[in-house]
Amino acid sequence: MMIHILVAPYTKVEESFNLQATHDILFHGLDLDHYDHHEFPGVVPRTFLGPIVLSAISAPFSFLSVLAGFDKIVSLYIVRTTLAMISLFALYRLRKSVEKVFGADAGAALMLVTCCQFHLPFYMSRTLPNTLALAVVNIGYSYWIMDRWKPTLFCFSFATVAFRCDLAVLVAPMILMGLLTGRLNFFNGLKWGLLSTMFAIVLSVGVDSLFWRRWLWPEGEVFWFNTVLNRSSEWGTFPFHWYVTSALPRALLATAVLIPFGIFLPPRDLFAMMDRRVMLRVLPVLLFVCLYSFLPHKELRFIFPAISFFNVIAAVGLAKIVRQTLKSSLLNTVFMTVAALSLLVSIFFSFFSLYVSHHNYPGALALQRLHFVETYPNGQPVEESPIVHMSPAACMTGISRFLERSSQWHYSKAENITDFSGFTYLITDKPKMDGFAHFDSIKGLKGVRYSRLKIDMEEQLFILKRRVKKVSRPTCQWKSDTKKNPF
Repeated sequence: MMIHILVAPYTKVEESFNLQATHDILFHGLDLDHYDHHEFPGVVPRTFLGPIVLSAISAPFSFLSVLAGFDKIVSLYIVRTTLAMISLFALYRLRKSVEKVFGADAGAALMLVTCCQFHLPFYMSRTLPNTLALAVVNIGYSYWIMDRWKPTLFCFSFATVAFRCDLAVLVAPMILMGLLTGRLNFFNGLKWGLLSTMFAIVLSVGVDSLFWRRWLWPEGEVFWFNTVLNRSSEWGTFPFHWYVTSALPRALLATAVLIPFGIFLPPRDLFAMMDRRVMLRVLPVLLFVCLYSFLPHKELRFIFPAISFFNVIAAVGLAKIVRQTLKSSLLNTVFMTVAALSLLVSIFFSFFSLYVSHHNYPGALALQRLHFVETYPNGQPVEESPIVHMSPAACMTGISRFLERSSQWHYSKAENITDFSGFTYLITDKPKMDGFAHFDSIKGLKGVRYSRLKIDMEEQLFILKRRVKKVSRPTCQWKSDTKKNPF
């Protein structure tokens, strides 16, 4: 995860709320008037519970970095590293439970399989609501596979109510399977579920109403917007089978071939017998993906919980294969070769995907380029009190409050502006604008040709600098005794 943070430190628009909120808590504290979400609230409100936790842990390190004179971008690395450590802790908890249920080798295999992939390690340090929810979900999984229902219901209820209301589509099949198999008592489940849900709602409403300055339950409004009104489809739709035919193969990569080995028992009949321990737990996850597929608007991040548990199954499969290598046979050698190749192929495509992602943040590169070129070695900007306007295209591709420099620089993300004469610099997707000269251009990712393992780049953003009007000066004849040039 640290490699991902160093290679691709910037963030996209989906991560902006939690990142900007964390920034505001760190640098503005209780001065809510300066918080970014009042001016740019987003389509739906989001909870401040995640940013509060991130800022609380990051605050001492961020304070020291500011005290040492570092730019705020160092705090961006600190915040992302904090989230990575939280995600890693949750994954470690899941690993320990996997070890107890499926064996120590399965727990080690879980970490190996996850590290060989791209998407989960890449996003586990990114401030998406899905990432915050995934950390709680992984802890919930660690209790669920051990049939500890009380903490399981608390974790999933909290994650659903606070971070991702769509997790209800996963919780419902889990509870149903627990009731049908007798592993969950109905009345105990009802009591624990209701208490956990009420606690999470009261906490979210109390905290978020303070920050948003109105009474609200963020995930309740998200549920109404996305599910009841089905407004999420305005951001694009995919066919019903998209998660199975596109999202999961890209997320799991070649490690997907290990999943059948996890579901079926070792050979008497060539993996002809299902492992009941695995099947009872994978069925709710499969049903989650199936039910979620009915929602027209689809994104890979929506099924992070499914990817995480499929990794558990793949890890169990890898552990079974390794155990069978102790029994010398041609078939076991073939299986081991397949497992090794799946990991190697996944690692290769993970590094290539990281290389691609590195080129996908032209907005952040543009602002960093402007700061570098238009700042003197002593830290003073070239222009006096420069004002930078950043277009939506720039803000959506990496720019955040963490990239801002000293108080001598001023920034604006205001939209629907027609008069730009008051700005010193523009970062925009338009190559020309009246009153501004071309200063620099920034390339961004245009596409990927996987057949050749090559990326195509194109100019996507432009840095424009305000033209200085030439003032005509009167001609005059200097006297020979002039001691000082008045100009």
